[in-house]
Amino acid sequence: MYGALKKYGVMAKMPYSKEDVTKIANYMYNAEFETPKWCN
Repeated sequence: MYGALKKYGVMAKMPYSKEDVTKIANYMYNAEFETPKWCN
C-alpha cells in the first residue's frame, strides 16, 4: 500500500456524519452478502 499512498496520496475526508458512518458500518456488519462465483 505504500506505493499507492505515495502515488495517489491520502483519500479525501468523506462528507458523512458519524451517525451515517455508524449506520453504514452496522449494515455491512449485519448483512448477508452473496459470495461471487469467482470467489470460490
